Amino acid sequence: MLKNLLNFISQHVLKLAWFTMLFIPSIGGILTYFGYGTAFARSGAILVCFAIVIIFFNHGINRNIDYSKTVLGRLSKYSFNHKKIKEELDAEHQYRTPVLNDIQTKYNEQLAVFIQDLRSTHSKAVDRLDAKKARLVLVEFMSGLLGTLIWGFGDLLVSQPC
Repeated sequence: MLKNLLNFISQHVLKLAWFTMLFIPSIGGILTYFGYGTAFARSGAILVCFAIVIIFFNHGINRNIDYSKTVLGRLSKYSFNHKKIKEELDAEHQYRTPVLNDIQTKYNEQLAVFIQDLRSTHSKAVDRLDAKKARLVLVEFMSGLLGTLIWGFGDLLVSQPC
């Protein structure tokens, strides 16, 4: 249940972030309209807190990107063609007995395909995370800016007697 919820949130994080960024000030505006005078300004403070949470979430994405780039860097010592990877691995084990060479050759072939798949998977993951990170930077900037302006000047919308 919790895993499904976290998976849903990670897939729709940008939509949820934009919705929340618009929802918080809207609730503050509605509460201000119905008589709670400082609700709009306080919604700006909540929006700034939301921006800080998004920044923290973005740092988690940065850690995942760094990890994937590290894995890609380690895999980059192998050539892009899995047959060349197999040949490089076979060259390391050329002085074994024929039976061991056959076993090692089959193992190296499977390992080469696995390395190619792993490189492809991590490359796609890095591209997806980079795109998500770029859009989250916009969300964190906009929510921080909007929240600060609402927090600072939101009370001026409500006329209060002196």
